[in-house]
Amino acid sequence: MSRLRAVGLALAVLALGLPWGAYAVPGYVTTGYYTSGYCDYDGYCYSGTYQPGYYVPGFDGSVTGTTSTARFFVVGAVLLVVLAWRLGRPRLLLGAASVCAAGVVLHLTAGLTGGTVALALAAVCFGLAARRPARL
Repeated sequence: MSRLRAVGLALAVLALGLPWGAYAVPGYVTTGYYTSGYCDYDGYCYSGTYQPGYYVPGFDGSVTGTTSTARFFVVGAVLLVVLAWRLGRPRLLLGAASVCAAGVVLHLTAGLTGGTVALALAAVCFGLAARRPARL
């Protein structure tokens, strides 16, 4: 297996562990409530009470490649690279590069993250490996 293919595979697998997006759930305050006062039959009156709401903290997190839809593109590209190596068809590497590029393009809405950069570099490695004289 050529070095470019090996580097591409390593980058594709690395992309699974890198963040592909971020999400945030903002904190909020629950609503409070008021209980009205009342008087009983003995003439004793109770005052109304107010119970304030409480704060629920938010959460900031990141989406890794194993939990995003990017994993389907990574697995597809890795399978194509393995097939290219086993069958001796370097044209399948262009397919792997295309699958990686499609995964990057479809996930650019989340911004340029570590996962998209790693998968883009893997696509470049696969594309260059397909253009070189085959050493399968």
